[in-house]
Formats: sequence, C-alpha cells, structure tokens
Amino acid sequence: MSSRYKSLLIFLSIIGLLTTVFAAPTYAFQGNPGDEVSECLDGGGDWDGTTCTFPEMEDDGQPEEWDEEQWCYDEGGTWDGAICTFPWDGEGEWQDDGSIWSAPDEPTCIERGGIWETDDEYGWCYEEWVQEDDGSLWTAPDEATCLERGGAWESMEDELGWCYEEWQDDGSIWSAPDQTTCEERGGIWEAEEDWGYCWQDSGEAWDARDEPTCIERGGIWETDDEYGWCYEEWDESDYEPAGEYNEATGCWVEAYEDGSIYESCDDGSGSWFDPVTGETQTWSPAIYDEESGCTTQTYNGSSETWCDNGTSYWEDEDGGVNVSSYDEATGCWSDIFADGSSSVYCEDGFSSWTDSDGNTETWAAPEINVDPVTGCTIEIYDDWSNTWCPNGDSSWEDADGTRGTHSAQTGCSETFYPDGGRDTYCSDGSGSYTNPDGETDTWGETVYDQETGCYTQVYSDGSSTWCDSGETIWTDEFGNSSTYTYDESTGCSTEVYSDGAVSTWCLDGSGTWQDADGTIETWTAPVVTFDDASGCTTEEYDSGEIWIWCEDGRYTYVDEYGNTDTWTPPEEEVREDGALVLTFDDGTVEIQNPDGTYRVTWPDGSWYEEEIMENGSRVERYSDGSTYVEFADGTSQYTDPYGETSRTVSIGQGDTAGWVTQFDDGSSYTVYDNGRESYTDPSGFSVEILIDPDTGVRTENSSDGTIRREDPDGSFSVIYPDGSRDVGTFNPDGDLVVTFADGSNLVVRDDGSETYQDPYGVTTIVTFDAEGRRTEVSSDGWTSTTSSDGSTVRVTSPDGYVENTVFSEDGSYVTTASDGSSVRYDAGTQQTTFVDVSGMIEILRIDQDGNEVLTNSNGDIYEYNPLANTSSFVDADGNTQMSERTENGGYIVTLEDGSVIELNSSGKALNSEADISETDTLLDITWESVSESDDAIGRVEWNKETNTLGSWTVDGNLMKEISIEDDGSVVVEVDGQTIEYDPATGVTGVNEIFYELGETIINTSGPGSATISEDGMTFTVDYDGVNAIAVAGATGVTVEIDGEIYEFSY
Repeated sequence: MSSRYKSLLIFLSIIGLLTTVFAAPTYAFQGNPGDEVSECLDGGGDWDGTTCTFPEMEDDGQPEEWDEEQWCYDEGGTWDGAICTFPWDGEGEWQDDGSIWSAPDEPTCIERGGIWETDDEYGWCYEEWVQEDDGSLWTAPDEATCLERGGAWESMEDELGWCYEEWQDDGSIWSAPDQTTCEERGGIWEAEEDWGYCWQDSGEAWDARDEPTCIERGGIWETDDEYGWCYEEWDESDYEPAGEYNEATGCWVEAYEDGSIYESCDDGSGSWFDPVTGETQTWSPAIYDEESGCTTQTYNGSSETWCDNGTSYWEDEDGGVNVSSYDEATGCWSDIFADGSSSVYCEDGFSSWTDSDGNTETWAAPEINVDPVTGCTIEIYDDWSNTWCPNGDSSWEDADGTRGTHSAQTGCSETFYPDGGRDTYCSDGSGSYTNPDGETDTWGETVYDQETGCYTQVYSDGSSTWCDSGETIWTDEFGNSSTYTYDESTGCSTEVYSDGAVSTWCLDGSGTWQDADGTIETWTAPVVTFDDASGCTTEEYDSGEIWIWCEDGRYTYVDEYGNTDTWTPPEEEVREDGALVLTFDDGTVEIQNPDGTYRVTWPDGSWYEEEIMENGSRVERYSDGSTYVEFADGTSQYTDPYGETSRTVSIGQGDTAGWVTQFDDGSSYTVYDNGRESYTDPSGFSVEILIDPDTGVRTENSSDGTIRREDPDGSFSVIYPDGSRDVGTFNPDGDLVVTFADGSNLVVRDDGSETYQDPYGVTTIVTFDAEGRRTEVSSDGWTSTTSSDGSTVRVTSPDGYVENTVFSEDGSYVTTASDGSSVRYDAGTQQTTFVDVSGMIEILRIDQDGNEVLTNSNGDIYEYNPLANTSSFVDADGNTQMSERTENGGYIVTLEDGSVIELNSSGKALNSEADISETDTLLDITWESVSESDDAIGRVEWNKETNTLGSWTVDGNLMKEISIEDDGSVVVEVDGQTIEYDPATGVTGVNEIFYELGETIINTSGPGSATISEDGMTFTVDYDGVNAIAVAGATGVTVEIDGEIYEFSY
C-alpha cells in the first residue's frame, strides 16, 4: 500500500468521526475520478460536484435509524468497527487530480485552499467543512436559531458550538431513564453519586464489572484505590522495542544513561541490569501448557505458574512452593504458603489466617445495615466498624477506640486516638496534629505558584517551600531560613542559612562547612577498600577515624586517638526442635523457640524468659523471682522479688479514663489517658502531675510541698518545702540559665555549648567543633568527647583511666574501660549489665512498676522507687534495710539491726540530739557525744564560701580540716600534717601516691611501699623485706606471702 493511500485512509477516518456528530455522512470515494459521480448516485447519495452526501433525514425532518456498518458493506466498503473506507480500483500510484484532497504536499495543499495535517510519518490535505443550513435543528448556525428550532446548544471553548436534539427515550436499553425501566428492558443499572445510566453486558471481557467475571472471560482485573476494571492481555507480538536488535540472539538491547541495561528477546525472555546494586534480574519465556491450562515463567531462578482456572503457584527464596486459588462456588480466595500457613478471604468479608503450627484465627463477614434516614451504609466487623454515606461522608472505628471521620464537603479527614491525640488532613494539603499533652501543630493548604514553579505550605512554627527545580526552603517562626539544593552533576547537596553559613555534603562523603564569619572547613571523602580474603570493607577518614564492616556481621571502630571497639555477631544454632540459639562473645545466650517463648541467660547465670499462654496471656519471669503477667483483656499483674504483688486495671471514661496500679502495701499509681498522673504511697505521701491542655504547662505537686513546673519552651522551676528553689529561664540571647538550690549553676547556649559550675567550684565547659563533635572539659581534669552522630563517647579521668562507649541505632550501648570493666545496655530488654575488673556482675533493670532493680553476683538485691524517692536493700543472707515516706514528706529508715531513723522532708534527723544551724555561708552541726573519749567528734562545720569542712572534738580542739580547691584537688590538714590529693598527679603528704606506666605506686613514710596494677586486679606490698601479692579473681582473692599461698572467697 502506498503512503498516499495510507494518508487517505487516516483522513477518511477523521471525516467519518466528524460527520457522525455534525451532519449527514460525506465521503470522498478513492477510485477513478470519472466513476465518483455514478458511484455516489447509485448509492443513493447527493453529488455536489466535489463530495457525495448521504441524507439521513426522513420527510418529517427527524433523524432516521441508520445502520452505518450495514451501509458500508452494502456499498463495498471495509468496516473496522468505527470507520468505513473504500479502496480505489485503479492501477499504480494515486494520481493528483488537481483537487484539495489529492494535493501531494503542504505548499500545494495551502495553494488550493486546503488545510495540511501530519502525524509522525504521513501527511494529508483536506478542505475545511462548512455546515449548510437545511432548516433542521441539526444545521442551526448559532444558539438563537438552535433554540428557535427546539434544539439544545452546546458551546466549545473556542466559541464554536453545535445544535442537537435533547435526549429522548427511544425504548432501547441505553436510553432507559431510571433503574426500573432499565431492568424491565433487560439492562443493568449503574448508579453514580446523583445520577445513573443503563447498560447492556456484551459478554466480552471489557464489560466485566467484577474480578471473578473478568477472570472467567479470560481478562485481567486491575484496581486502584476506588475503582476496578477488566482488560484483555496485551499481545507482545505487536510491540517493537527501542534499542538495537541482535539477530543472533533474537533480542533487543536498550542501554540507558544511568548505566542500566534492558534486554527483551523474541521468545519472551529478558534481563535487567541495575548499575546501583550491580545485580542482574533475569526471566525466562512464559510457557503455556495446553493440557493443564497453566503458564510458567522463571524469574531469577524461581518459578511462577498461573492457570486458566485462576490458580497460581510461586517459589519463595528458599525454594518453597506457595499456592493461590479462587473458588467460584464460595467466592473465596485461598493462599497456602510453603511453611504450612494459609489464609482465606471471601467476597462477603469473611477471612481467616492459619499459622504454620495450625493455629487458626477467623474474622466473620461484616454485619451490614443501611440507615433509612441518612441512607448511610454501616459495616460492623469483629474488631472495627465502617460507615459511608451517599453524600460522600464516611467514618470508622477500631477496637482500641481509635476512630476517624471524612467529610466530603470540606475534603478533610480526622483521626482521634485513645491517648487524646488527634490529626487532621485535608485535600488542599492543610491539616493539624494534637499530641496527647494537648500541644497542637497546624499547617495551611499547599499553594502552587506557576510563575516560580514552587509549592508553599505554612506551619504554626514556620513555612516550607519546595520547587519543581528541586530547591527547598524552610523558614522558621522567627524568620530564619535555610535553602537546600542538590547538584546532580556533582552529587552534592548545599544548604545556605540566613546568617550566611553554608553547608555542603556529597555522596562520596566529602563536604565543607562555612560559618557565618566566613571560616571554611573542608573534609575529603573517606578512602574505601575491600578485602576479598576477609570480606571486610574499610573506610578511613582524614580525621584518623576508621570504620570496618565485614560480611559476617563483624564491625570495628577506631577513633582518632587509636582506641578500638569491636563487635562480633553471635553464633547462631538451629536445634532439631526449631529453636534458634544465639551465643554472644561475652557468654550471653538467647534462645528463641518456635512456640514464641524466649529466654536469655547472662554470664553470671541470671536469666529472663517470656512465654505466651493458651489463654492469650503473656508471662515474663526473672531469675530474681519476679514475674509479670499481661492478660488478654489488657490488665496485668506484677510480683516483685519479695513476693509483693501489684495489679493494673483500666478505669473511667473520657477525661477520667486511664490505668490504675494497686500495690499490696496500699500504694497506688494512676496514669490517665489525658496525660494526668498520680501516686500515693501507704503513708499518704502523694505526687500528682497535671498538664494544661491550653498552655502545655506541666505541673508536679507533692504532698510535702515540693512544686515542679515545666513550660513548653523549656523553662522550669522547682520549689522545695524549705523555700529554696531551682530555676531555669532564658536570657535575651536565648540561653537557658539555671540556678540550683545547692549553689551550682548552668548555662546552655543556643549553639549547644554549656558551662556548669558545681557547688564546690569545679567548672565544666561543653563545646562543639565544626564537625559536630561534643567535648567536655572540667577544671578537675576530667574530659569527655562525643562523636557528631552521638554513636561514640570517650571519657578520660585525670589519672588516665579511659571509658569508650559505642551506641547502636536501637539505643543499646556497650562501654569498655581501660581497667577491663564493662557496661552493656540492651534497649530491647531495658537491662544494664555491669562487669567489674574482678568479674563480678551486676544487672540493673526497670520493673513493670517503674522501679529500678539491681542484682549482683553476691545475691544482693537493691530496689529504688523514683516516685517516692525510697529504696530497699536485701543481701544474700536476707538482711534488709529499707526506707519509706511519711505523709508530710519525711522518711523512715529501718537499718539491718532493726533500728529506725526518722528524717524530715529536708533530710534532717528527727530523733537525733544534734543541733543543726544553717546560714547562707555556713552549715554547723553540734551534738552531745556519748563517748568517754576526749577525741570524739562533737562538732562539724561546712564553710560554703571556702569549700572547707572542719571537725572538732567535744573539748573544742580542731581535729581535721578538708578543703576543695578550684582545680578539683583536695587538701587535708590533720595532726599538723598536710596531705594533698591531685586527681591528675596523685597524693602527696605523709604517703606519696603517683602514677607510672598505668600503675599506681604508693610510698609511705616508713619502710613500706605498694603497687596497684593498671587493671586494679593485682596489689603488691613490700614492707621491710616482706613481700606480699594479692590477686583478685571472679570468686575471691589469692594472696601469696613469701611463697605461702592463701585463698579468700568473697
């Protein structure tokens, strides 16, 4: 077929579409020019000298029923479902007859008064059609004439329009005016929001309105958030890919600028190379088995099969086979997985889940009701409900009380949470969020500026702007702004701040920082190497830091000082019963059982385990004898190591809704959903916490008169019963200035730096460098450095003792000390394990009541109640010491021997004969001594201004004076001698203590000397020729004196 003939077919298609809308059909016959008139007249048409028009009007002026397809066949044309075309009978190429329609090119077309049209390959010339007014409403030239003839006028944006006869019911299915008429005529009524239409199902896949019908007709069902539709599978044989074709392989290959490569082969196989991951995805041809009616294809080595009956099979990454099928009789889909688990979901809303152990959970089909007044449909499920209304409104509610609404009129959706939180999102982009404490953050609608190509949204604390160019701008509530851009060519991001500071960071790890004063700091990308033998990747930074990650899970970090921290993943073992056993390098063992039980055992033998009971309760057990049970109804019960029990239940509704915990000793703790809390101990001492929903101010009132207040801006105050107070306020520069009741003070600046001075005059300064590292330097010689990301902390004491701490992303951390001791915190269990240099282990955990419980290798148990500020201690022999509060805020302390000490709320003893007086500068304590010795202490005095503590005998003689210097050293005057302790250099005076190569050396004024090893485990004494060595171990101390060995257990 010639290109000219193709052009005419396209043109005739356009004309055919236009004529069905505007006028009687007009056709240009493509044959010998001399035959056009006769063919037109023989076919019943009207010849106007150029084109042939076929009338479709009867004598009454009304349109008649006209079968265009039948007419096309009758006239020898070809019907393609929409357009009729007529081939010409001549030989050879099409000839130019001088008409507009046969113009061979654009200049000739325009010269003859035609209009030239082109597509990607062809072009053609046509004459603009002008409607002739025959007096009918269909040919009315304007709106006035149309209405005069009883028609309806439809206007177009370009001021054109046409006249048509308004809809009339012709008795067909398609023109049925309502649902009743539609169904009477055998049609299907489809209802929309405020209108509907009648249609007839042709039986083709395209007319299927649900997934089962679609699949039954051989179609493919597709859905979006609101609608679904059916279509027939695309015939790949009609597709010709881009790229280059390889005749040898029969494959098209497309290479893209980003380095990715796509290969598509004639047999249906192909591949995709991802340059980012370096991986290649491959797939085989899809092979259809006529006997089974199933198609199979392999993707990356795993096969997938789908069958004509709707069943499908696929392999998972472990090679297991999974099956999915649909049962038309029940209207249910079923999935059976390789591990033995399965799921069922049905069209009526029923669903179920069966795990690999055979445990089944089902959800019944919803109860559906329609409100006759509102017309709203209500679906009630086992654990939630859903409502939607004809006007577009909807709502829902979960079993936990979370509920939401959507208003079609405002376009806004609101969600209300049980804890009092609430969020709102609207279709224009505006919204708000209110947290449980009543603090609200709002943002306005998203506004787009076509001139700048930027979107802007205003929040309660600033505004955000993001542009089509990729630029984003944030402006805070004070007008400070930062502008972010990304340069794809360099792979670098830049952020410019309103004070002139500029930060740049690149994908390769390099970057720069320029502060507001123009000072620039630059760092280069790390040097990255990979060792094939070890499978480890090493990153070396110009700061001296080194990170090493290995494929087996190991990692090592070396800081700029050379300190090294290494983490080794646990050894994994899967037992025959399916339990997973994890063994860590410190001896900790975790066991995860298939039934959901869990147990962890620490190196000292202490343990924790968790179990889910048949009744749905979850039980936690600890080696100290405590247990915690969480029941299926949400209530819980905790039993501490001493056998005392607390129970937690839900209470109240609305503002009084919450949870109350009742303890065996009569104390109670209540947490309300609106954020309020209260605690009352057996004595009547109480604490109540209130949060003002309007201001966000948090106030804590204790029955002893202590009042704590915290404002949302960070300022606070604490007023103690004696009138002293801690106060934190912001100065004009935005710094937080805190003065404490004990005389210490703190300044926290806007840039994060701090200055703190303790009651003894020791000053600590906190600063940040350009890389974000945090450094603390104290005047007594202590230093601390924290990495910019907070993942590592190094603390150094004046005598050279070092602690290194590494934090994990989940909040866990490990601290290792230069003396061999360590601390490990597990964020998952919230337990802290301390191991000292001798191997003794202490474990600290937070129990279910919020108490801190510490156990050690000796069998001692310490417990601290932060709400009441009380503690208890029970040693391995059962000896007990404990404290409790009184109603007026005081304390009663019971010692191991049964003696009782009573203190007031400030900590002063009530049953003591001591005379205590205090001024702004002095604290003086005098008591009557029952000792017969004249050397017994009868008075002590603390001078707050000079940081000096003096003690006198009952006879008034000065016994000892201790003073703390500004550099942190301590000077002791006793019996006319002076002893000075300097944390950096050691002790001088009667005995000299100094440090050498990590060891502590003690020289006495007599013939003796002693040495303590760097790890603190070995103590060597040499006294007048006698040598003794003591070595501490995990179970005791071994002492050797002149060759004789003695063992002492702890």
